[in-house]
Amino acid sequence: MTPADAPTAGLDISDPRTWSPADRTSDAIPHLAYGLVTHGVIAAA
Repeated sequence: MTPADAPTAGLDISDPRTWSPADRTSDAIPHLAYGLVTHGVIAAA
């Protein structure tokens, strides 16, 4: 998730270091979903 969050911090849009656990969870869920779908597609190929 660091490569995805680095531009957000670098552009001063948000600072992931100040996120609460709930913020981190809401950020992690789309990353997890993307990973699961990508794995499923690759496994099916």
